[in-house]
Amino acid sequence: MRKYFLVSCVCCLTQMNCTKEVPVCCVIPEVINVQISYTNSAKADLLDPATPNGIRKDDVDIYYLQNGVKTQVYYPNLDNPKNFRISQTGMGNKYFLVLWASMHEDRNSITTTYINVRNRFEDTLTAELVRSGGGRSVNKVWINGVQLNQIDTVTLIR
Repeated sequence: MRKYFLVSCVCCLTQMNCTKEVPVCCVIPEVINVQISYTNSAKADLLDPATPNGIRKDDVDIYYLQNGVKTQVYYPNLDNPKNFRISQTGMGNKYFLVLWASMHEDRNSITTTYINVRNRFEDTLTAELVRSGGGRSVNKVWINGVQLNQIDTVTLIR
């Protein structure tokens, strides 16, 4: 009997905590996952480890704009502490920099992520987020000021 009473109490407490709208603090946000391939003018895949003078993982740093301050990303507890990875996909065996962009938005619901390739260049990824209930979703994405039609994959020539 005591067992059934305990189960009933847990169920009642769970039901009492439910609300129609989930608070933002309890929602796992939509992740902005963008795949970027880099090629040179000769169409060589710069992320391919076999490419001379290519882009190496150690050369890439990611920065998020947080409260107006450009902050380097590093989460040592994650598998990809810099919030990106370089991987090869079945799409023509190209290599892609797979990036988890910033979810730190400004007053206009805009997030900014900087992709810095040491001693070479820096790309800027900007996204507009839309709130719905307790969640967020991506509305528009720009890279270096150019709006992308396809949010998840882009090729940049360097």
